Amino acid sequence: MITVGIDGSDNSFRALEWALDEAVARRTGLHVLAAGDRPETGAVLDETYASVVEGRDVGVPVSLGLVADPPSTSLVAESARSDLLVIGRRGAGGFRELLAGSTVDACTQARR
Repeated sequence: MITVGIDGSDNSFRALEWALDEAVARRTGLHVLAAGDRPETGAVLDETYASVVEGRDVGVPVSLGLVADPPSTSLVAESARSDLLVIGRRGAGGFRELLAGSTVDACTQARR
C-alpha cells in the first residue's frame, strides 16, 4: 500500500496525483491521509480527494484517513504499515524559499 499525506497545498495535490499513478502502476492500494487538529482538515481531505480521485475509475482501492495528531507523527506511524510514503516537498505553511518543509524533515529524520 502507498500512503500519501495531504494538506490542501498545491504540492500535496501533485503528491496525491503522483501517488495515485504509482498505486495504479504497482496495482496496490492508496491511503490518503490528512492530519492535524484544525477544523478545516476534514474539508481539505474531502476537497482534495474530490478533485483528484473521485469519479475516476482507478482500478485500485483508495481509502481516506483523518487524524488529529500532528502530520509528521501520523505520517511516520502510517509509513510503518505502507510500502511507500508520499508527501509534497512543502506544505501550506512555512517559508516559500525552503526546499523542504518541517513535515518532510521530520519524516525523513524518523526513518533513518
